[in-house]
Amino acid sequence: DNSIKDFYIKKKQQSNPMCSKAAKTACASKLVRIIYSMCKTGELYQYNK
Repeated sequence: DNSIKDFYIKKKQQSNPMCSKAAKTACASKLVRIIYSMCKTGELYQYNK
């Protein structure tokens, strides 16, 4: 699954590109939200582009 990788690339390629550290932090935050949601709902994660 490449959802986090796709998100990271998107953040790095924005018109005002984020520095690498900020993009990694955004990815970590997104991953935490995904994991929390999975635990809360009991559902599996499905990446839809």
